[in-house]
Amino acid sequence: PAGGYWFNGTFAGDGEILDVDPLLDANYHLLSGSPAIDTGVFVGLVYSGSAPDMGAFETSGTAWAHGTLTGQVTEAGNGAPIAGASVKLMSGTSVVLEAKTGLAGTYSMVYGPGPYKLLVMATGYNPSMVNATITDGATTTVNFPLSSGSMTYYVSPSGDDNNIGIEEFPWLTITNGDAKSWLKPGDTVMVQPGTYAQSTDDGAQLRNCSGT
Repeated sequence: PAGGYWFNGTFAGDGEILDVDPLLDANYHLLSGSPAIDTGVFVGLVYSGSAPDMGAFETSGTAWAHGTLTGQVTEAGNGAPIAGASVKLMSGTSVVLEAKTGLAGTYSMVYGPGPYKLLVMATGYNPSMVNATITDGATTTVNFPLSSGSMTYYVSPSGDDNNIGIEEFPWLTITNGDAKSWLKPGDTVMVQPGTYAQSTDDGAQLRNCSGT
């Protein structure tokens, strides 16, 4: 129609194909009342309102509180960058955002303020996990030197099998690292004092991986 552009697609929540005017101006900005405002999908970019807009430009509105996490993943000892490492931002046991390191081993992610865990994994290296806090309007730098030698994992009655098994973030079950094939020859699993459930009368056996 004159002065407008038609949209044909699916809006979040209704699950139906709609044929409606998205209410764009001549420069493809969304006009007030557009059904495309706050109906997009979050992909890590800054937005205003309760959710990202659909389209090329964000409308003005209440700014989304957010901060930036950035850093570099390197080899412990020599500082060589590790490309292709997976950096996962976790809230509780859920991964809310993931980034991959580039050729220089660097990563960057934008998300809402709050306390999180950062989990870093790279092929051939031991994983690492730390606590990280995102502050509104600020950039927080968290670097990860990853080692490739043998590793000591920890199990505790207060642990969580979604952790990576280091002393600060222990596992809950003795066989967790074996079941997930995290263990490798030379690794050690330290079991902290306490009572652990076992699935069979045979006790906890590490059968999938070789190690100590």
